[in-house]
Amino acid sequence: MVCVGVWQATTAEEVAGKILAIWFPIAAFVMMGFDHCIANQFLIPVGMMYGADITVGQLFWALLPATIGNAIGGGVLVGAVYWYVYDHMTSNKQFFQRIRDSIYKRQRRLTHIATTALTPSEDGENRDEKEE
Repeated sequence: MVCVGVWQATTAEEVAGKILAIWFPIAAFVMMGFDHCIANQFLIPVGMMYGADITVGQLFWALLPATIGNAIGGGVLVGAVYWYVYDHMTSNKQFFQRIRDSIYKRQRRLTHIATTALTPSEDGENRDEKEE
């Protein structure tokens, strides 16, 4: 959800759109009760400094599943989807560019044939008249 918020914010053009694009996915992430490894790296040590009964081993044990889950969710699920979509779009652009190029070359070739057929030859006769 955090990666989705970041991706949405990068695509928004105005500041209000960026704020809303970040706010809703992250708010949903927090309301669902998911752990975020970066948030845990801040909040658990702060709790330890204020006297929470947590050891360093428990800190690492709490960070391990959150980090693995964030890597799979953000890196694999969101990242793989965006990679597939953008890679697919790029290959489509290349395909359509090749089609446009071939049409453009065909039009140039036909234009060249039409103009050379209508231009007079060196002896002043039309090329069409010569062939007859």
